[in-house]
Amino acid sequence: MTYPVEIRTNHLVIREFSAGDAGNLFLVTSDPEVTRYLQFEPTSQAETQGLVDFAIGSSVSVPRTDYALAIVESRTDSLVGSCGLEASDDDPFAAELYFVFRRNRWGQGFASELVPALIDLALGSAGYTSVFGVVHPDNGASVRVLERAGMVRDGVTAEAFPDAAGPEGRWRDGLRYAILRS
Repeated sequence: MTYPVEIRTNHLVIREFSAGDAGNLFLVTSDPEVTRYLQFEPTSQAETQGLVDFAIGSSVSVPRTDYALAIVESRTDSLVGSCGLEASDDDPFAAELYFVFRRNRWGQGFASELVPALIDLALGSAGYTSVFGVVHPDNGASVRVLERAGMVRDGVTAEAFPDAAGPEGRWRDGLRYAILRS
């Protein structure tokens, strides 16, 4: 188990969530443009508080299977996103990587800084042997981030994302990218 997590990159601090983070996380998860390519729709304040409560509770679980973490911009000391690793239901030695940023932080290279740090955590102290991410097929920016981090497309995950453009109840497949411990 790795606790507490605090990773510093050039511009970011990746850390455990704290009770006071729900308001800033709500600015991320309530934005329909931000959640457009995610597996969930915009959240309410109560749902966002539930996400933070889950992150805090799971951080001390033994064994730790969820690393739901806050992303803080070093320069401003403000929460700009969320990321994490979640143990796969199918393979206890594989973790799914995920991340989301506030829209006003897109295009600044933060995801390209973040993803290698999460891969290092997963394949290092968290003890996983592989990491994968599932990306919406229209999210080219995230595909490029995963590829730059050394992840390769290894398949498709069926019905991974709600299809906002299609009829209600329709789902779209996701592109799966992975990397193994060398």
